Amino acid sequence: MKKVIYLLLIFCLLQSFKSNAILTELVLIGGIGAAGISGSESWKDPVGVQFAAVTKILEINEKSSVNSGIGFTRQGAGWEEDIYSGRVNLSYVNVPVLYKHEISRGFYGELGLQPSLLLSAKDKYNGMTEDYKDSVKKFDLGLPIGVGYKINDQLSVGVRATFGLTNLDNTGSEISDHNYIVVGLVKYSINWPGKK
Repeated sequence: MKKVIYLLLIFCLLQSFKSNAILTELVLIGGIGAAGISGSESWKDPVGVQFAAVTKILEINEKSSVNSGIGFTRQGAGWEEDIYSGRVNLSYVNVPVLYKHEISRGFYGELGLQPSLLLSAKDKYNGMTEDYKDSVKKFDLGLPIGVGYKINDQLSVGVRATFGLTNLDNTGSEISDHNYIVVGLVKYSINWPGKK
């Protein structure tokens, strides 16, 4: 619970860069795609999901801005070792901070950082589920890179890849494991009445 509170405090601090930022526009984001863990050859790719609510915290000019919010990702990887196989599911709460630039005719690119805190880690194999949290570091820093297209004032679609910069392994292994997730996103913007 403390970790969630810390992330909420980070989000509130980012909001302070622009007064009433969250009341101007709120963007709801949802997506599904491929997730995995790079490092050990035994990791395989499962499905990943991402949800977030973000808002503009700094407007640089008409085409460029910095956006942040709070989100949730479900990722992880399947694994195979000899005759055994299973799947590790990792759930994170995160605070993406992204620089967004409109390229032309509705197309945009985005780049930033995404600090994340581990909510749960489960290893499922042979019909059993074990807590895997002690084997995974609690903090993960990701590098999100995305492109998209703004269909109209409310609806946008895009693709975002987030690559983990920190080693996930908390067991002392010599192998460095890193999260990644690539999702197709749908964004819906809510403009509050009376706001521009």
